Amino acid sequence: AEALSQAGREITSSLDMSEVPGRILDQLAAVVPYERCSIWLQEGKTLTAIARRGFPKDEGEMSQSIRPGDVYEQVVAQCQPVLISDVTQTTAWHQAENLPINKSWMGVPLVSKDRVIGMVSLTRREANAFYPADATIASAFAVQAAVALENASLYQQVMSFSGQLEHWVEQRTDELNRAYQVLERLDKTKSDFINVAAH
Repeated sequence: AEALSQAGREITSSLDMSEVPGRILDQLAAVVPYERCSIWLQEGKTLTAIARRGFPKDEGEMSQSIRPGDVYEQVVAQCQPVLISDVTQTTAWHQAENLPINKSWMGVPLVSKDRVIGMVSLTRREANAFYPADATIASAFAVQAAVALENASLYQQVMSFSGQLEHWVEQRTDELNRAYQVLERLDKTKSDFINVAAH
């Protein structure tokens, strides 16, 4: 409980979307040790890994299509952690060719506003290496992780909107300055005309 509390404070202490996912994985390792771990977010029918640990350094962006009956669909359907004791014994698992096989897998849903937005994927090398207690702890951690990701995402949107608003204000200010300059020229032209007419 103390470790979970500390981890929660750590992951919610930042609103920077470029930092939060990495902090989540670092803190998760302290409460549920793993060989490999990644955070996946859903966009339409695609899952994209926004952070990972234990993968090759030169691994590029990771994304995959959501397939009927795959492990992610099981996580979404159950809306709770899914444990697979040996991934080599199920068709729901898709093994990346460039990675060594870690037999034990656990998928933990990331839930925001009663909707699964993604999952945390954890593996251990040996079969039957995850236990119900691991799932309970990971699930409690995932609640805090989803809040941290949601807060960072909302902050990013607010900052983006603020930047757009600032840009719009600058544009309108420039337009008003140009209009004012035109009015000044018209006013001078009118004054010149009146002076000439009076003369």
